[in-house]
Amino acid sequence: MTTNDSPTNGYPARLRGQQRDQAILTLHQQEHSIREIALLLKVSRNTVRRIIRNPPQLSEEVDKEGCAEHSLLEERKTAHPIGEHLSDLYITAKGNGVRIMELAQELHGIEISYSTLTRLIRQAQL
Repeated sequence: MTTNDSPTNGYPARLRGQQRDQAILTLHQQEHSIREIALLLKVSRNTVRRIIRNPPQLSEEVDKEGCAEHSLLEERKTAHPIGEHLSDLYITAKGNGVRIMELAQELHGIEISYSTLTRLIRQAQL
């Protein structure tokens, strides 16, 4: 077992993203209760319910870097009109979110709220 598998507190590392969703769906198919799944994976029962009700589209496509989640991030990044300009604006504004908003308005005529912008930046992993 490596240090990444078990943090210093003795609990197993939490699953994220597609791994978590797949684990929830697998446990649900094995007829585990919502509460039991939530306790096992250390997520809220509402998260378990949401994933069971609306299973995410798990992408099996693997890009050139070997990352299956990369294609999902690319789709999310371009879902908003600023998505195609986001990385350039991020570099120009040196990561300053307020300045990115100003540049998006000035250069591209795109108005975006700060919270939406920060979410898109996180999703694009900039």
